[in-house]
Amino acid sequence: MTTATQLETKIIITAPELDDLLGGALLAAGKDSDKIPQLATVGIQSTDGTITAVATDRYRLHVGTIVQGEDNAGDFPMTMITRKNITAIKSLIKPHLSCSVNPAVIIAIAGEWVTVRTIDGEIKIRAYDGKFPPYAHLIPSEFSPADNIGVNPKFLADMAKIPGLDKSRPLILRSSGAMKPLLATLETDSVSWQLLLMPMKVA
Repeated sequence: MTTATQLETKIIITAPELDDLLGGALLAAGKDSDKIPQLATVGIQSTDGTITAVATDRYRLHVGTIVQGEDNAGDFPMTMITRKNITAIKSLIKPHLSCSVNPAVIIAIAGEWVTVRTIDGEIKIRAYDGKFPPYAHLIPSEFSPADNIGVNPKFLADMAKIPGLDKSRPLILRSSGAMKPLLATLETDSVSWQLLLMPMKVA
């Protein structure tokens, strides 16, 4: 039985912020839930007041962060949620995206169960049983120019679909070498993004 004390591990975030965070991460989530089910997920966690959503399909990695402060986002363990359930969460919060009365969303975890609540409803979903692959070491911290970098044009175009991106916000691209990942960074009104794209061989 789930008790109130079990639900103390939680994140409080506004519906628009959560929608942007999940939408941007979902762009990079794998779609093959049969062959590589652990990648057909979005990982959500919170540490020291910073909420992170991350997803990868092996060819790209999207990492979005929002600083909420520890009152709203304490330590929330990395929790993997399937594409299907991410879509269900986005549907639950959709009516609150333009709500000025109480757009708050609470995400609580107790064991393997995740409960997502709004002011007028909730859904309870089972977290994916697995560990999100380590990714921090993949994000380059040193950069160097390259004469040619081959990229998948569809993946590059998907970067333009990040919620909150418009012509007034530059998408900053940085190279760490011809056959090394290309890093794009972006700041929207609510989310800081790191978008990693693996290169393709150039003939």
